[in-house]
Amino acid sequence: VEPALKPAAAQSRTHRVGVLATRGTLQSDKYRALQRSLQEQAEFVDMACDGLAAAIEADDAEKTDQLCREYLAALGPLGNQPGDIDTLVLGCTHYPFVSNTLRKYLAPGVELLESGAPVARQTRRLLEGGHLLATHGSPSDVILQATGSADRLKWAAAQWLL
Repeated sequence: VEPALKPAAAQSRTHRVGVLATRGTLQSDKYRALQRSLQEQAEFVDMACDGLAAAIEADDAEKTDQLCREYLAALGPLGNQPGDIDTLVLGCTHYPFVSNTLRKYLAPGVELLESGAPVARQTRRLLEGGHLLATHGSPSDVILQATGSADRLKWAAAQWLL
């Protein structure tokens, strides 16, 4: 989430930014500190999207659509008028996978920002700096590790990464 808050605050024309994230992210001290540091630039409207990551992982399109619709409606007005949220941060690694579903419920011109690309760039910089970046190999050389179900991770990787 953190990399996307700064650009969201900077680009918002209405100075109202919605943040879709997990409850844990929104309650973290680090997130709160970053949000406070940007409070002069934008108002952030946080939405804890309970169950959305699980619905995405389960490939439950109906539940995912329902939750996207409900959480966006609960954020308040989305658009380009004064008082509207015109920029939406996708604050979970799962949420970009349903950006098309989210866009169905957004007014034209509402921007979606996700943190995957900035995090990937920073990870690359850190790996290069530590001389740890692999410069050869193939996708079959990737090792996936999970704290949860390994079968679920394999399924998700096959769906979204290959």
